[in-house]
Amino acid sequence: MADSTVRDRPHPAKSGPSSQSHDGPVSGPSPPDVVMSDLIESDSHKTKQGRAPMSENSGDIIAKPTGIANAAQESEDSGTRDGTYKVRFSNFWTPTSRSQNSFDLARRGEIAFLGDRFIVRAFQREMGFLGSRVELTFERAHVADVLQTANCLTFSITPPGGETQSMRFWTEDEEVAKRIAREFPDTVSPAAMEIRGYEAQLASAGRADLVTKALLAANVLVFGAAGIGGAGFLVPNPQVLQAWGTNFGPLTTDGQWWRLVSSIFLHFGFFHLVLNMWALYVGGRLVERLFGSPSFALLYLTSGIGGSLCSLLWNPAVNSAGASGAIFGVYGAMLSFFLRKNSSVPPSVVRQQRASGITFIGFNLMNGFSHAGIDNAAHVGGLAVGLAMGFVLARPLGTEARAKINAASFYVRGSAVALVIVAILFTAVHLSPTNNAAEQAFRRDLVAMREPEEHARKAANDAMTQLQNHQITPSEFADRIEADVLPQWTRIREDIARDQVPDDSKMKALWELMNDYSYSRLAAFRLFDSGARNGRTADFRQARLKLDQGENDLSRMRDLNHGKQPN
Repeated sequence: MADSTVRDRPHPAKSGPSSQSHDGPVSGPSPPDVVMSDLIESDSHKTKQGRAPMSENSGDIIAKPTGIANAAQESEDSGTRDGTYKVRFSNFWTPTSRSQNSFDLARRGEIAFLGDRFIVRAFQREMGFLGSRVELTFERAHVADVLQTANCLTFSITPPGGETQSMRFWTEDEEVAKRIAREFPDTVSPAAMEIRGYEAQLASAGRADLVTKALLAANVLVFGAAGIGGAGFLVPNPQVLQAWGTNFGPLTTDGQWWRLVSSIFLHFGFFHLVLNMWALYVGGRLVERLFGSPSFALLYLTSGIGGSLCSLLWNPAVNSAGASGAIFGVYGAMLSFFLRKNSSVPPSVVRQQRASGITFIGFNLMNGFSHAGIDNAAHVGGLAVGLAMGFVLARPLGTEARAKINAASFYVRGSAVALVIVAILFTAVHLSPTNNAAEQAFRRDLVAMREPEEHARKAANDAMTQLQNHQITPSEFADRIEADVLPQWTRIREDIARDQVPDDSKMKALWELMNDYSYSRLAAFRLFDSGARNGRTADFRQARLKLDQGENDLSRMRDLNHGKQPN
């Protein structure tokens, strides 16, 4: 959804102009014997896509290539100013929706004015990138709502008794766009007048997208700094990102509540960042102008924090990051604004924005439910908070109406509601059955075991490598296992076994896997120690089986963390 709105127009139907493909170049001289009578085809002819040619009475005809020479001759006969202009129907930086281009035109083309008519020659899409070159002929008198912005031109076409359709294209420069605009009538439809009034109200708010730009910059800068710090650009390093402030449940609930905010500025890789920033850029600029910059900043942060708290409620062992919870709040607030009966927004704009917002939210929620590794609890939580904050912070668009609202009391009320929402969710996290003492102790064990586990892993690998390379004797190998490895795994094993969680806990499956993992690791290195001291190769074989068992436990824990049930 962009911050500029257009009327939502239906797909072209039988009343629209007909199309006919031609295999020749976009522009080029036609055979010299072509005359205007040759341009009119029978009404019984049906073109592709089910469009029927317009009758001569409607003023719209099907045109074959006419060429520049014929255009000039027609100009002399009609006594009107004609011409042919090169245009583009697609722009990489400004995607065109179906509501702005009813005819699915794309690529480069041209528009030629011939008396009271004009012909559009372009590539028409049919299936994805497939399609063909077509010519569309219209009456100038049927054009209305001409809007020229820089080198972009948008207008509607409404033949008598037909449906309103739209067209949008770009010219070589702004001067050409102005010349083409002067070729059309100044007619403005009532619906377009409503939309332009709405756009004028938006414009009266100024280019109020400073917070959106600041948030985009902050996210990109944090991503770059974390990437340089070892978090990874394409392949993320979760442990490094955790140190930077992801919403890791065991640390967040152990007093590091600042992670509720820091996590909404961190991302797991480049593509995660790009998708979120695109959604923020598209929706944020409009929502910031609807609500104002201070209100937008408040609802963004409140939605982000609310999403992080809901994530903890759903999965206390979560390690999540990303701006998506806050972005869902932005789109939720936008829905709240357009759901209000007194929003003073034209119905066509309301329908378009509602449909766009619901489509975005629905698609991303379904994607989250169908793919592992996506924190949909943060999405749902951010959306709910955004909806609530949107109803509280929404104001009329007009500057005069907003001037009548006491700004101090308005922002105090909004801030109070934000604090109440966060306080309710914060209390829910503390009172949740998933946050009992045993579970919190187990989460602390998970955090505390990382350092001794890494120390034991490195010491065991070094000792094994030196033994295989005959750099140390079996006895020396056993001494190093006993001194550097067994104490670490003994400590880990004792902590996990001590802090057993209740049977009805959501963390029960994780505790069982971690308990088995720590036991198999300790048993494996005890067997390595006894095998090296006593020369029993059978102990080495048993030790390797125990290591394999531990690897299987690790794999099942990864599946559990991604939402899969352990086997």
